[in-house]
Amino acid sequence: MPQLLVSPFVNRVRSFAEHGNGGPSISRTTTPDFVERFFLYQANFGYHFEHHVWPSIPESSLPKVHRLLEERGFWKSHPYLRQKSGIGFVSRAISHPRGMST
Repeated sequence: MPQLLVSPFVNRVRSFAEHGNGGPSISRTTTPDFVERFFLYQANFGYHFEHHVWPSIPESSLPKVHRLLEERGFWKSHPYLRQKSGIGFVSRAISHPRGMST
């Protein structure tokens, strides 16, 4: 239901949060809270980095891939590829557009 009501806005915010405004990577993974997951990241869209690296993996398996990367230390080595909040990223980018790289 949320996607039907505010889909154009939600998709733009989510897309900007996942792809950003430049920076060292074409995409990043967002580990959202419940509200963001409900309104912005249905169907495991928050696992966007994993989706770009392995596009043939079904969306239902992306959380498992994320956990495997966590267990193997990938996120510690590449912290700029993961963010806690898509909305937080968008608000920081709007506030400081030139200072955003992650």
